[in-house]
Amino acid sequence: VEVSLTAHGVLRVANDGPPIPPETLAHLATRFARASSRTEGSGLGLAIVSTIAERIGSRLVLTSPRPGTTSGFCAELAVPHGSAGD
Repeated sequence: VEVSLTAHGVLRVANDGPPIPPETLAHLATRFARASSRTEGSGLGLAIVSTIAERIGSRLVLTSPRPGTTSGFCAELAVPHGSAGD
């Protein structure tokens, strides 16, 4: 897993693995959605991140394969810049 924060405030989490089909990717941020029945977890993580993004005035962007590759998954969230004194 790679985690990065760009100078422009984009938080990016990416991992390697088989690409996720577009029809599955489109629903991954809904509650209880998982990319595969073999995947562990309850399917709430991306739904929670999507809700946080909405509440801070941002958007969760999911891509697969990762940009510039033929595999993996990437989740990006633009973190709003606060003004001085916040």
